[in-house]
Amino acid sequence: MHVEAKDQIAHATRAREMALARVTRDRQLIASANRVAAMSLTAYREGAASLTNVLEAQRSARDVLANYVDDLADAWIATAELRVLALPPAAIQP
Repeated sequence: MHVEAKDQIAHATRAREMALARVTRDRQLIASANRVAAMSLTAYREGAASLTNVLEAQRSARDVLANYVDDLADAWIATAELRVLALPPAAIQP
């Protein structure tokens, strides 16, 4: 295997590991953001928070979810790249 190919595989492996770490972190953030949004809605119903607070908490939860989707896509792309890089040269047709 050529040095360049090994470098590409190492780079793709690092990219995949970082993306998977972000996905794991994002899952925790999603759970927290959803809890905050639910609590803000409860506080609004009880008169302890404004509608603005509820909308901001829900917007933040959506932003966290959007980041999760982006990071998940990055992980899938890096995984696909690794699979392609691992193929023998004869398996790759122009």
